[in-house]
Amino acid sequence: LRARRTMTYWNPEYRAGAFQKLKDVFEVDRELLPIKVFYASYYTAMACFQPYVNNWMGSKGYTNTQVGLAASVRQLMILFGAPTFTAIADRFQIHKMVLLGCVIAGMITRMGLPIVGSYSFPIVMSLLMFSDYCAAAINPILDRTTLAVLGKERENYYGRQRMWGTIAWGAISTAIGSIVEASDWTGVFFVLHGVTMILFFVLVYRQSTVTTPSKDLRGEEEVDDLSFWGEVFSIILNAKAVTFFFTVTLFGLLNGIMGNYLFIHIRSLGGTGTNLGLCLTIQSVSEIPFFLFSGQIIDKITPQGGFLLASVAWVFRLLGFYFARNAFELLPWELLHGITFGIMYTSAVRIASTMVPPRLSTTIQGLLMAVYFGLGSASGAAIGGLLYENHSSKLFLIGALVATFIFVFYAAVLFVDRELRKDYEYSKLQEEVELEDAFTDEEEEGEVGEVGEEMEGESLEVIDLKESSKEEDTIDKV
Repeated sequence: LRARRTMTYWNPEYRAGAFQKLKDVFEVDRELLPIKVFYASYYTAMACFQPYVNNWMGSKGYTNTQVGLAASVRQLMILFGAPTFTAIADRFQIHKMVLLGCVIAGMITRMGLPIVGSYSFPIVMSLLMFSDYCAAAINPILDRTTLAVLGKERENYYGRQRMWGTIAWGAISTAIGSIVEASDWTGVFFVLHGVTMILFFVLVYRQSTVTTPSKDLRGEEEVDDLSFWGEVFSIILNAKAVTFFFTVTLFGLLNGIMGNYLFIHIRSLGGTGTNLGLCLTIQSVSEIPFFLFSGQIIDKITPQGGFLLASVAWVFRLLGFYFARNAFELLPWELLHGITFGIMYTSAVRIASTMVPPRLSTTIQGLLMAVYFGLGSASGAAIGGLLYENHSSKLFLIGALVATFIFVFYAAVLFVDRELRKDYEYSKLQEEVELEDAFTDEEEEGEVGEVGEEMEGESLEVIDLKESSKEEDTIDKV
């Protein structure tokens, strides 16, 4: 009994430790406050635009086919825009300039939509395409900035920062909806979007956080264009990266199916506007705890385990939709959205960040954005449309089969390739090389003992030590 009490709540030290962990979760770090404000202000601006643009197009007399076409093409623009601007930001180290430029270009283009809305569909679609092409880089640059500020030692805090975007979206959506509903002008949301985007622009402009480089980036040598692009392609075309992006694309496909046909399915089951609103509310609320505790969860199961967990959650969520007999039976399954998006995307950001050196950190986040929200979601919208038209009742069952395939495929890859059971090792290998170089330099100066003290007891295996002199001793471990 005494032994058990030392390890449980009865032990005062245990209680103090548990309380401190809980306090750390909700404590606001002043250094990270700008990051939280960035996410909150940006997602507030997007909450004023994304949910209403399709309805606005419908009010202007455009057909459902035209609205659907515009929505699909806009997702494809993410596929091209995110990698383009993030690569430029990394190549020339102008992240803040690129971010501000994308914000201004996207905002001005969207503000032109009410002016040309009644004239020509091609013009409207062109403006939407260009605005999404530019805005696609905003989120990846924010993610890169977050990871750079956190550093390796605090990378599991990413979800706690991204969570504030979800909180802002959920908190402002009801108020924005009420304003749009009460206004006689259907385009009032354009004004709200413009005001909040200007606020986001000012916040970014006044902060130096976006230009803060990663600690690992300082001291890296400059590279020319050929070397930069060669390094990009050599990294993204290796087997591990292809496996990662293929898996993320399939997750994006499921997200596209759910995002485009969720409301249609609810309506087919007799659901009302109340059911639609409840679904969105549950989705937003479910993200918060999983973003908040994503660091602890992923530390326990690894980012690769996060992918497997998300695939299982997708299976249950989609099967729940398939077997639901009325709109209210769908609502409990929407709680799994926190896992299917929150845990999955946080795991993806973590894996992507370790696939490349720091100088390509924004580029890889842009590629992640492109394949998930661009290629994957656009494919889900297109394929889902074909399936829903011919097999509407089986769309979500087919989606569950895709989620099952993701689990089997990724689990098989992890089983075959042992290296994938851990985090991608690029950055860790870099640290080992630097550590080994430091050891060699110190050895030549006769200060091996000091290096051992600096390593604080950590062991370093010397794989191959060249004999530069017969008088040098062979050292196996330090």
